[in-house]
Amino acid sequence: MKTLRTLVLSALVLGGTAIPLAAQADPPAAVAQMESPARGKPFSRAEAQSLAQREKKSEDLAKYEGGHLVIAISTLGVVIIAVIVLLLVL
Repeated sequence: MKTLRTLVLSALVLGGTAIPLAAQADPPAAVAQMESPARGKPFSRAEAQSLAQREKKSEDLAKYEGGHLVIAISTLGVVIIAVIVLLLVL
């Protein structure tokens, strides 16, 4: 049991020192500025009014309750949570 505790603590210490070292990496020498392809041209006044009228007529839009929540955790996050749980249990 003591060996497992030592192993878990060692992994926690080594994992904690690797993260700051990775964050100190040099940035790339040149960064190219690109225009986002997702941006389109702005709507004209007639198009905006047409969209507003369609929005008012839509029945589904009045019943909209929001989207679903998705929680994504990286592998490192899962490992850290597992180590903390093991430390609490041991």
